[in-house]
Amino acid sequence: MVIQQVHKAHGRLSDVLHRARARVNEHGVIGALKLEWRKQVTWPLRTRRLVRAYHTSQAELRRTAGRSSAGDETEFSRPIVEKGNRIAEALCDKYHAKYAESGLRVLIHCPPAGAGKVWMDDLSECLEHVGIAVMRFGWNDPAYKELFRSFRPNVLLSFDNPSALNFLDLEFIRDYKERYGLLRLLSTHHPKGIDDRISLSASDEWRLDLLTRGLTADAFFCLMDEGYFDIFLRHWHSTGIKYLSLPMAANPLWHRPRAVAKDLDWAIATNNCDWGVRAELTERYMWKLLTQYRGIIVGADWDPGIALIPHREVPELLARARICPSPRIDLSVRFPTEIGGKTFEIPAMGGFILVSRTAALHKFFGPSEIAAVDGPKDFIEKFEFFLHQPEKRYEMVSRAMERVFACHTYFHRIDKLVGFVTNLMN
Repeated sequence: MVIQQVHKAHGRLSDVLHRARARVNEHGVIGALKLEWRKQVTWPLRTRRLVRAYHTSQAELRRTAGRSSAGDETEFSRPIVEKGNRIAEALCDKYHAKYAESGLRVLIHCPPAGAGKVWMDDLSECLEHVGIAVMRFGWNDPAYKELFRSFRPNVLLSFDNPSALNFLDLEFIRDYKERYGLLRLLSTHHPKGIDDRISLSASDEWRLDLLTRGLTADAFFCLMDEGYFDIFLRHWHSTGIKYLSLPMAANPLWHRPRAVAKDLDWAIATNNCDWGVRAELTERYMWKLLTQYRGIIVGADWDPGIALIPHREVPELLARARICPSPRIDLSVRFPTEIGGKTFEIPAMGGFILVSRTAALHKFFGPSEIAAVDGPKDFIEKFEFFLHQPEKRYEMVSRAMERVFACHTYFHRIDKLVGFVTNLMN
């Protein structure tokens, strides 16, 4: 354990130095210092400025009724609620116990927070619904070895990152695989995540060495697009390991339309992660919305006064909004990475989403099914147009909802996962 902790600390230090060298090589010393200043000073200040403006403006809008769009939308929303719940119920009935005879027993290593936790929570709930035996263990739960002995999984879902790999007893898992049979499916992500750097850090090289020695993954799965693996994980791809793109999706067990009054013009549920990147993105796209239209922000790492609500309460909140904004980070716009879970969840719940036109969006939705924007100016123009056009909004919502329930639920992702796993195990 002590050796692991030392190795972990050394890996973190190596990563810091590697990133610093990479920034200097790319931006020069002055440019690298400016970037660090932005992350440590500018972005936190920007977050506080944005949050203050949001609180002040929304308090005034509540007092004066602001510029909220008027009118009851029940005549438009009621058919969507009825249609969506009917389709979702039929889909759940269709998939109930579908894979009960598959013989799959899946052990899931659950991350503590973030998109990975939401992804695994929804996936595991739907796995149970389709009849696949599932057990989960926490990110740092030492009792997982007993689950191997008592549950006897034949599939392990975990993560190819230093935190998970340092915690797991990789030798124990390999020995279990050799004795009883086990497919180790790990989710891997580009370690940097917010730029297009391809070079490897010491930690990356350590992970690759573990992979080539047979200590980690038998195959990879990831919520990112296939193109992401080709572009950002070339060194992993070159080993010939199989890769399954398993994007986030809607969970029909509870991502359904709700009969809730539309008392908000907009609502977003997002964490302010990556040193305030989300705050910068929100300010760039949504400043006018924050200050002139009634709405709400929820999520972690913003500031006092912005709540982090349980994930299960998010659908009820978003259902109150006429429009759910979802500007995406520049990496997703430029490269085929992921389009975000909300892009599937909101249409499934009968909501209208205004989302950045990303490099992968066209693979999931047609132009008549979702409102995509090209930059902040287009975002504001389309927000103000659709806000006062409920007929057009609900026509698009209906088509997007049909698309999601036909192709993009976790049941559909499980179809892909079972096919992928079965092929590798046979």
